[in-house]
Amino acid sequence: MAAAAPEALAQGKPGSQPIQSRQRIADFYLVNQSPMQVNEIYVSPVEDRNWGQDRLGRNVLPSGQRFLIRLPRDGRCVYDIRVVYGDGQAEERRRQDLCQVEQMVFAGRGGANGAPPQASGKPGTQRAAPSGGLSQVVVENRSGRLIEQLYVSPVTDDNWGRDRLGQDVLPNGRRFVVRLDGNGCDWDLMAVFQGGEREELRRQNLCQTPTVAFAGAAIRAPQPDSGPSATPAPGRRPDAGASSYGTGFFVSPQGHILTNKHVIQTCRQVNITLNGRLVPAQIVASDRQQDLALLRVNMQSPDVASFRAGRRVRAGEEVVVAGYPLRTILADEMNVTMGNVSALAGIGGDAGTLQMTAPVQPGNSGGPLFDMSGNIVGVVVAKLNARLVESRTGDIPQNINFAIHAAEARRFLGENGVQLRENPSDRDLRAADVGDIARRITVPISCR
Repeated sequence: MAAAAPEALAQGKPGSQPIQSRQRIADFYLVNQSPMQVNEIYVSPVEDRNWGQDRLGRNVLPSGQRFLIRLPRDGRCVYDIRVVYGDGQAEERRRQDLCQVEQMVFAGRGGANGAPPQASGKPGTQRAAPSGGLSQVVVENRSGRLIEQLYVSPVTDDNWGRDRLGQDVLPNGRRFVVRLDGNGCDWDLMAVFQGGEREELRRQNLCQTPTVAFAGAAIRAPQPDSGPSATPAPGRRPDAGASSYGTGFFVSPQGHILTNKHVIQTCRQVNITLNGRLVPAQIVASDRQQDLALLRVNMQSPDVASFRAGRRVRAGEEVVVAGYPLRTILADEMNVTMGNVSALAGIGGDAGTLQMTAPVQPGNSGGPLFDMSGNIVGVVVAKLNARLVESRTGDIPQNINFAIHAAEARRFLGENGVQLRENPSDRDLRAADVGDIARRITVPISCR
């Protein structure tokens, strides 16, 4: 549940004076040496009265890690910095000359004598709930489809909790009031549509926006168990009850497999198929915010994925998707598709995902995204809802799909003790050659 809320922010920032500009020297690293993760980072010029955007976006900064802050080359040097920790407490540094530092360390000790950090100064970033806490949120269905399940939980929780609709459904154009059972402003919401497809709204500040709408613009593969009222979705075996499918790939010789959290979200039993037989897999760790999960099988893997070393993937690069889509309809063999990276951010400017043109279908979720050297540059996660976009724009979008950036996967695996393999992307292979690499490390996942 959400931690105790910090004190409300003071209005305005008295005493601010314009700072004389001079040429910036460099960006800086913000280092988290506190025992907690950092959920939000704000950096704004000292003369501004607002904190601006959260620099982390949907990411978090774990304890012991650092995060590169890039600032405009506009000659300004003196900034205010604010971080919000996982327990809701905030720590601020005022009037910092960032032209003279390469990194800034936050240790979670707050002000003098180790006093708890207090949120003060610039308005617009209050994380705490108003006095008495949030009591409810209004959820509106604008998707054009029937919502059969609805989940609302604090961003600090690792589980979605109970279905807030219960025995009810939420038709298109209707609203539903959810009573909240925790303090704090930031919540995650998920709607499961008829047919098992779902849409997630992450890190919604319900103190600022107490009404939230599901538009159905981004859908993900059907949940493994979407309830008795859901109709079988593509890729699900009708005679197998709650069974559904996804894709994963080996990331360590010790049998670790990376996939999406939503692939194994409600699994009672997870299996992979290897050499024609089912192999039980253990869920080692998962991250709901990043939609990543780590599995492990009781066997060694001679072949593991290599992540791209050096520069990050660029827009326009060719990429290859490998996976096992629609397993009960298509052949059991692995599918390989090609496309390009079309944008380095996802829906709403989400910096944790990239947009690509390589076709994906239900069952591709959790699969690897390769560059043309056969190195991992992402993890397949979602596709755009073409029917909804057509209903709103009159045009059918083509090949708009999404993958989690490899940097997010690196962070997740590192936090869970998996040592990655890296290789420079200095080869130009054919798609068929990349497919051969994929076949050695990519496995279908089934969930009961």
